Amino acid sequence: MLYSFLVEQYKNFGGCRNEEDFVITKTGARLLGKPLPKTVEDVEAERNG
Repeated sequence: MLYSFLVEQYKNFGGCRNEEDFVITKTGARLLGKPLPKTVEDVEAERNG
């Protein structure tokens, strides 16, 4: 069932998805790639260049 009033309510909602990839082994974990910003301030600084 689709609640169209909810679609209208949230269709202009913005956001970003911040994902990192890790390799997990028996002895620990390692981040693949560079660390991504975690705080709101760091994310906004990254987005604003």
